[in-house]
Amino acid sequence: MIEQILFQTYRSITEYNMSGLDTPFIYVNDVTGGLFVKLLIAIVWLIFSVGSYFIQKRNVGSGDFPTSLAVAGFVTSVLAMLLRLVPNLIDGLTLAIVIIVSGISILYFLFSRD
Repeated sequence: MIEQILFQTYRSITEYNMSGLDTPFIYVNDVTGGLFVKLLIAIVWLIFSVGSYFIQKRNVGSGDFPTSLAVAGFVTSVLAMLLRLVPNLIDGLTLAIVIIVSGISILYFLFSRD
């Protein structure tokens, strides 16, 4: 039992079709059990939300958090839809969660206006 845990075999990257630029992403996503792309999407959302907030704060003098969430949600949902086109990269549940969170952030943006 311990030998099975210690010497667990992973698929080598040479076992994949190396004809496209998406092969490293598919390989890392397969090895991590789908966690890589989910973390990638979360990091893109975080970078765009925090980045757009602080850019607004620097240029205008005050940041608008609902706008930053809406921008990050839109960018993340577009990225998730594009990554869904690559086979075995994003499952349907992850895409649905991203679109729902994006919709909630856009609704928050629309209803937070005075």
